[in-house]
Amino acid sequence: MRMAEQSRGEASQVDPPGLRDAADPPPRERAPATRRPLPLLEANTRLVRTWRDVRHEVVVLEGGRTFRYRNRTYDNLSEIARAITGARWSGPRFFGLRTRGRTGGGAGE
Repeated sequence: MRMAEQSRGEASQVDPPGLRDAADPPPRERAPATRRPLPLLEANTRLVRTWRDVRHEVVVLEGGRTFRYRNRTYDNLSEIARAITGARWSGPRFFGLRTRGRTGGGAGE
């Protein structure tokens, strides 16, 4: 009956007090994300990853925050992971420096 009343304009468009609050549960509060800082890698450390049957090797440069891959210098591992895969990846995760809490390999291995 309510739909018929609304189509004829007979019903009030105001919800009884508290009805909206009861129908919509409060949003869940999330704990702030805590991300472990990436460990500082020593210069000349080699990161090796095989992707689609091709071996990729990255060398950590002085300071531990820049990297060399195929004779080019990169500021972060995510840029290198994107160059390798063509998709946006977390570079530290791609190279196994961070995990997501699951075991097993990803696509393309």
